[in-house]
Amino acid sequence: MEHVSRRTTDLYYSLRKESRADGWQMGIGLLVFWPSLFLLEGGDGPEASEYARLKGTYEALRTVAVQKKCSLEILPPSPEELIKLEDDKNKKTKRKKSSDK
Repeated sequence: MEHVSRRTTDLYYSLRKESRADGWQMGIGLLVFWPSLFLLEGGDGPEASEYARLKGTYEALRTVAVQKKCSLEILPPSPEELIKLEDDKNKKTKRKKSSDK
């Protein structure tokens, strides 16, 4: 479960980074040369498929753990919990850097 959770989190950040890059490409394409937008990649790709599959796998593993009456305290954090913790940590770091200036 821990491996699935970590891999799901890694894929989330990769896909988020790719999404931001696509947004920039779209904005620049619209402003500068709109025919270049036809050259943009389409679809979500294999990473998005793997991300969706791993989220389902994690939920299935969690369901089995609950059915087998495993203590929820010993289970690793879910991908959503890891993402929230990482985002909170990044926000605190950014705030600290901006207050140090």
